[in-house]
Order: sequence, then C-alpha cells, then structure tokens
Amino acid sequence: MPMSLLWAVQQARAVFQQCDLSSNYIVIHYLGAQKELHQLPVFQSLLDTMPGSVHIHFFGPDMPDELDGLSRRVSVQQGNSASWLCADTTALVAEAGSSSAAAATHVLVQQQVAFLGSMQSEACSAAASTSHCHVVPHTAGGVQQEAPMLGGAAAQADMARETYQVPTLQLTFHKGLYHDVIARPNCEIASADLVFGANAGLAAYPSWVPTLQLLSHEGSPPAVFTDYCEEAAVQGMRVMQAVVEGPMLWMPVGINPFRKPLSCQSRDNNLPSFSNAFMFGMAPQAVL
Repeated sequence: MPMSLLWAVQQARAVFQQCDLSSNYIVIHYLGAQKELHQLPVFQSLLDTMPGSVHIHFFGPDMPDELDGLSRRVSVQQGNSASWLCADTTALVAEAGSSSAAAATHVLVQQQVAFLGSMQSEACSAAASTSHCHVVPHTAGGVQQEAPMLGGAAAQADMARETYQVPTLQLTFHKGLYHDVIARPNCEIASADLVFGANAGLAAYPSWVPTLQLLSHEGSPPAVFTDYCEEAAVQGMRVMQAVVEGPMLWMPVGINPFRKPLSCQSRDNNLPSFSNAFMFGMAPQAVL
C-alpha cells in the first residue's frame, strides 16, 4: 500500500507537476480508509522512501469512533519500526473467539489506539529536549488527542515544516465522507499536496460525486485514485469527467506497478482484478 501511495505521488509530480518529492514536508489526504486501518505500521516505510516528513490524513465513513480525531506521530529517531502499531489482526480476531466480527474489530481498534498513545508518549519523552515533538494532550470523547494547532490550515502546515527537524510520519484520522468533513465549521485540516483514494470504485458509489466536485475547484490539489480492474478505472475516469467543473488536467488510466500481486477475482466479471491494479487522476488546470 505505501508503495502505491508513493507511485501516486511520483505520477502526480510527472503529470501535474505537483507533489515535489524534494519537499521536506508532504501532506496527503487518504480517502475511503478501511483495511488500511489494520495495516498502519507499513506506512512508516514512507520515511525510507521520501526525503522529509509525511502527514497522512485518513478519511472514511467506516472509521471507528475510537480513532476519530486521533493524531499521532513517529520519527526516524525512535527506531524499531516493527514495534510500532504491531498489533496482529489474526491474533486479535482469534482472541475475540466466537464473538462477532464487529467485536473483533473493536478489539483491534482498541489495541491500535493503545499503541498510538504509547508511541506518542515515547516520542514526546525522547524529543522533549530537542523540540521534535510539540504536543499538549487533551481528552475528547475519552481518547487522548493532540491539541489542535492554531492559525488555520496554512499556518499548521508552515508550523509543521519548521517543527519536524527529523523525518517524521504523522497519522491523523477523521470519521466521515471527505466532503462532509472538510465542510465542517472551523475545520482546521492542513491543505493537501495530494488526495489519494485506493480501490475507490468511483462509478459504483454515488457518494463520490460531491467529493469529486469539491476536488475540481480551483486551487484544489491533484487527486489520484486506484481500482481493481481496467474497466472499473475507465468507468471511474468517465464519472470524473462527467461531474467535475472547470478546466481540468487528466492522468490517463495506467497500470500500477505496485499493485497487489495476488488476484482478487470478482464474482460479477471475469476481468483480471488486483488490489490497486490501475491508477488514474485529475487536477484543476488552474493549479499549474
């Protein structure tokens, strides 16, 4: 998954001349997060492939309540990446025994929240003398969170660029559809360098339409999506072209070299299907 995200950044830079990999701080809005929430440790590999810090905002209506609003970071100084969020999904499901899938998921999320809180505490303790971590814990809904930075999204991004003196990965979680979360009053989410949606299914879910319309506004960041098969990607591109407004630049449908190698054949067609198999995207022309 992180390699598909990295490929999306590279493609956005090549096609839209955006998302400069030489930047020391990149903000990514990750839409439709679901399975990714069970694989959070793998995203730390981005610190090995990008020259600076990465802040990923995860959005999704299936976001567990326990993660909503949570924001945590880890830096390369902490090391031992294998211990970070190393909750094993299979073991946790087995631990749940005969309980429902929802209960098993709840156990997993609770474990992830515990690891996130543990890593945040360790990061702050280790960085207290070097100002690598500026966090004022507060409680909202029973979950310890990072205190929001003041001054609006642009000020947050500028502050982060100055604060992250070593490569740092920060993950922030938002429950809800992207266009609904962004439209909330007093929304203080930093503007993105790239919007990414994995296995999006743009043609299958009408809820994507207002999100695509939002992303077509002047000044919006490039948006890159993946889908399971070529037909789904082509149909997704057609949906984008039909609903967006204003002059746009398009990333044509292409194969993702970092797609999952194991086929996930669908029951409704016989087309070759792989997770994140095909990639495509768009960007408002005015951003260039």
